[in-house]
Amino acid sequence: MRELIYLASPYSDPDSAVIEQRYRGVLRILARLTLKGLICYSPIVHNHHIEIGKDWQVWERIDSEFLRRCDRLIVVKLQGW
Repeated sequence: MRELIYLASPYSDPDSAVIEQRYRGVLRILARLTLKGLICYSPIVHNHHIEIGKDWQVWERIDSEFLRRCDRLIVVKLQGW
């Protein structure tokens, strides 16, 4: 079975333009990793357009399960983090 990578990055910010900038930044990184043949999950890229809010109580269960199942963690240090 191939390695599954969790791609963590900053996201939340009071400014929606910063959120969009962070989304696009990690989207570019995820695309590069995918083109290299890596299998990555990014909660930001894969869920940016889901309309269920940004409350950590909603996402903690989902993110914790993905972290548990992934083999490796990559932290993307975008501006502001």
